[in-house]
Amino acid sequence: MNVPAPSHRLRQALLPLGLLSFVLGCFPLQPKTIAPPSKDQLSALKTSLAQLRGLEPKRDFEFVAGELAETAPIADDIALERAYKHLGLLGANDDLKTALEKYRRLARLIDYDSANDRLQIGADAQRLGSALPPPYQRAAGELAHAMAIVQALQEQHFHWQEKISRASNDDSQLAHRAVAGGDALLTALAHGSDGKLNSTSHLSAARQVAKQMERLADDLPPFLRSQLTLPLREGSDFAAWAIKAKGTAGLNALYTDPPRTSAQILHPERYFFRTHPAQRIAPAGLARQLTPPLVDQSMGEFLLRGLLESEHGAPSARQIAAGWRGDRYLSFSEQNFQTTAWYSAWGSAGEAATFLRGFQTIADKRQRMRLRRSAGSADETFIDHTRDRGSFALARKGSVVLYLVTSRERLAALAEEAWNDLALDIDLPPVRFESARGAGQLSLSKR
Repeated sequence: MNVPAPSHRLRQALLPLGLLSFVLGCFPLQPKTIAPPSKDQLSALKTSLAQLRGLEPKRDFEFVAGELAETAPIADDIALERAYKHLGLLGANDDLKTALEKYRRLARLIDYDSANDRLQIGADAQRLGSALPPPYQRAAGELAHAMAIVQALQEQHFHWQEKISRASNDDSQLAHRAVAGGDALLTALAHGSDGKLNSTSHLSAARQVAKQMERLADDLPPFLRSQLTLPLREGSDFAAWAIKAKGTAGLNALYTDPPRTSAQILHPERYFFRTHPAQRIAPAGLARQLTPPLVDQSMGEFLLRGLLESEHGAPSARQIAAGWRGDRYLSFSEQNFQTTAWYSAWGSAGEAATFLRGFQTIADKRQRMRLRRSAGSADETFIDHTRDRGSFALARKGSVVLYLVTSRERLAALAEEAWNDLALDIDLPPVRFESARGAGQLSLSKR
């Protein structure tokens, strides 16, 4: 789908330049200073990492000393902020522009300029591995540089940033970033310890890195903070499946046939065995009633899980979100009000009903209202009206749930039209990953 300008600007703001969103601060409360490698050490590091990863450099690249340049200010996108607040991703008092500015600073601790083949590492990135336990003492000192080198190899061989920017929606981009993140982190950890990519102990070390990153980003809204941890934790788990299947050839295959949703990252069997392709949602009836959308995106299972977790706890959130089969949210500007419609498709009518009840609690709390069942409705439909924040409808038909925020005078008409000519189809991938279906893969899953 073609993403309108506001959503595209967000994607540029969130885009962590490949593996950058996960190289953020694996350092303790009182980090120790780590001396950068010498020129000879860096040369040796490049050679040994290329051998371990099985990707020879196509061009030489260099490290540039000094702090990273400040990023350009992010434009204040009111439409996007309102859509996020309608969905509950942002709180009423959260400022999206401020949050994105910090997110972007964190995401650029390592910067690879592929046009000029230069890598630059910020001062905080030098402390990346300082909290790693034995046997990762060597990894602690070289982790930032090792991950940066793997990033350069990824870009030279797979042009990964371009592929991320062309991904159909934010959830697909997040899945792509998880591939690069898990690949780079596991390779760096293996190089700094036992030299074996398939050691299961690397997954525990990756979790330690993720915990440190969470502490660094603890004042960001959860949906932004979690996007910084996904490549570290879940991305490493996912990459481990490919390594177990076919080693470095398995990792390389991920770039040819990348996962298309965060659900595939969370449930690797849905990628390697292709049992649950995502559903695409096309609300033709709603589109006829409204102007072209300002925002057109997919939340995906990963962010949806985090949203549910805020009110229902991690175990329940994971159980509910596992039924996700696709979603799409659109936000429109019309008649002095911003209308937002969020469709989600589920594996069964029962899973959709469970999600509806779980999200109803969130919507009521975030929007300071109480959704009540609509009289005479054949399906589950709940509505409420507020004095100054519009009207809300939460409805289910079969395995599809609709959440609609619009003006009071438009609620009834749009709530009905939103179901007309609603089409769902399967988003099948063009290429299949050639994986080994050994039972050993399953032991890598922690879910």
